[in-house]
Amino acid sequence: MLSSSVARYPAFSNQTPDRHLEASLDPDEIQLYSHILPTIAAGKYKLEVEQTIVFPDQPPEDTRRVLSLNRRFNVQGPKFKLLGNDDILSVHPAPGHAAPNNTLAHVVFTDPSVPWERTVGPAAGGVEFNSTPWLAVLTFTEDELLRSKDELSALGDLGPQSHYGTFTALAGKVKAASQQGTITTVMDSVSYGKDYQDSDFLDFITMPTELFQDLFADYTSGQKNWSGTPDLRRYSYMTHEKAQTQYGVVVNLRTAPPVVDRETRMISHLVSLEGLGKLQTNANAKWATLISLHAWHWKCIPPERTSFVDAVAALGRNVQPLRVPDQDLEAFSQPDDPGKSDDSPLAASKRWLVETLKSGYTLLPHTTITGEKVTALFRGPLCPGIPDNQGVKPWSLIGTDLQVLDAATGMFNLSYSAAWNLGRTLAIADRAFTTSLLRLRGKIHSAAVDRAQRQDIDGPLDIESYLRNLESSVQTVVQSQSTSPLQQTKAINRWYRTAEQKAQTPARRLMDIAAYKEEDYNGQVSNVLDTLNSEAMDSDWTAVPLNHLFTSAESLPRESVRTFAIDAMWVECVVDGALSLANHFSQDDDVIRRAIKEKVNDFLATPIATGPRRGSRPQVPKWGFFLRSMAVTTFPDLKIEVPLPSGSESGLSEVTYMQKLSDDIIIYLLDRCPRESTLKSIKITQPGHQQGFSLGNKLTANNIDL
Repeated sequence: MLSSSVARYPAFSNQTPDRHLEASLDPDEIQLYSHILPTIAAGKYKLEVEQTIVFPDQPPEDTRRVLSLNRRFNVQGPKFKLLGNDDILSVHPAPGHAAPNNTLAHVVFTDPSVPWERTVGPAAGGVEFNSTPWLAVLTFTEDELLRSKDELSALGDLGPQSHYGTFTALAGKVKAASQQGTITTVMDSVSYGKDYQDSDFLDFITMPTELFQDLFADYTSGQKNWSGTPDLRRYSYMTHEKAQTQYGVVVNLRTAPPVVDRETRMISHLVSLEGLGKLQTNANAKWATLISLHAWHWKCIPPERTSFVDAVAALGRNVQPLRVPDQDLEAFSQPDDPGKSDDSPLAASKRWLVETLKSGYTLLPHTTITGEKVTALFRGPLCPGIPDNQGVKPWSLIGTDLQVLDAATGMFNLSYSAAWNLGRTLAIADRAFTTSLLRLRGKIHSAAVDRAQRQDIDGPLDIESYLRNLESSVQTVVQSQSTSPLQQTKAINRWYRTAEQKAQTPARRLMDIAAYKEEDYNGQVSNVLDTLNSEAMDSDWTAVPLNHLFTSAESLPRESVRTFAIDAMWVECVVDGALSLANHFSQDDDVIRRAIKEKVNDFLATPIATGPRRGSRPQVPKWGFFLRSMAVTTFPDLKIEVPLPSGSESGLSEVTYMQKLSDDIIIYLLDRCPRESTLKSIKITQPGHQQGFSLGNKLTANNIDL
């Protein structure tokens, strides 16, 4: 297949493939090619051009050669280093991430032809459709690569060793060490390209000769057979090209140790195979080297902790509503004497407690306003089922009136009171929100007062308003040219004014003129909100403390999924508490707060007018689930899909809100409930960049589970 990189070979950018990649595949299928030919492989070339002229009707001996030209040129390619930092798209496992011991590390190249840019040798077994790449991925433990002080002394002056196990040295220095018989290097191979200088720097790793032989011995007979020359046939099967995405992939053929009982650091290297096929190793050398072009490290942890299939299967067996584990409730609800009917007060209290725990409540110590220490009920916004909010109104001036008294026990239910205080606390902590709310209230109040005054003055004239304003209007006309009575008396008389004299002051007359009806003011608040851009609606209220989301550690155990419904009344109490701030205009009834809440509800119920989601309503979370598992830690970008049904409105999101709360906990919020037809399934998969190759499902010292 002809392919090229426009950036590297612009002269060949017009090449077209000689086979079609647009094959018809099912969604769960992928097409791979064993290799891809680069436009021109790296190396030295000789170009011969010859032009002859043949005259028709003349004997062949009259053929004349008019042009003969020979040129030699060198095509540069990666040798000791990759040509660009963007050559590698990704590696797996990701640097620093964890993976099981059966993982086969791999490297993905942006240019699919990189693994074949250098010619190494014939294909394995003479197969025509295959080609041996010049790159391979090998994984090592720290003990295999990192040399001790004594070993470094035996190797000679190769310089310091990095934490990846690599040495950086001049090519000439490495050749000199090989000539001394200390190490075996690929530069001694007769087939190793001479397109480098002794002053070029290279990175290389060292390993015992026994390990080198294990990596490159012949295993076709089922047994290790070392002939003194590396056998590269196995490596021709570890590289392929993805047809759909045009990526080149090099896969490791070496796993981590089969027995891993603790977290182990693994080091993977992208090494060069150039020249190894004809390398005659030095039998007396204790060390062998490989040129490294890229390196990264990852963590290998015991397979029972990291098997994705087992982890997801275990999660599927531990799904229940967000509350005390069902097995604990069942054990607690068992009667003391199964053979007898127990109607004692103790049994009744026990049944009440079981039902309370099933509803998601927790018993907490509480100190009343009088200082009395009691036990109270508490539940956050996440309920095991649809909550019963009858009798609760999300409106309060101080929050304590939202405490609900349990009829059976006389305990206080602090859920909604705590929500109100939480909203107020979060608002106080958010200076930008409080400032915006204060500014908004001021705008609403001033505009509502102005409109109410104009409505009172310009409204229909009735006998009541006429008589109420008649006297003040006449007095205003009479005294329009006179000064204040205070200026016509002595200063001491100001302290002995009558009520009638006080009413004649300019400030008091101004208040009378500006008087308006309270019902007019209340009616104008909503009208003002229609014309204002409410900044308070834009605040983010996702910072709810974890102890409000799940009130006890037992309700969210490890390796579990816990579902919940969102208590809309609890959320309204939070909003009411937040909007209770900056109230400087009323004491008994906060009209502005009521109007703001009404407009928020109108906004949530009104279809969006512009944008990609035009015509659809804002997505408000109603249901969700917690996922707590080591899979969240092992696979950081765990992919959870909640597909929308066919025919859904365009622009809708599958998940309304998702957040990773800790290393092993994820919360998902949806605007759909399981009882609705729009929620059919939840799919948990590994993301594409975390999917890799492995040797079976499980690897032990004696078995491979396929």
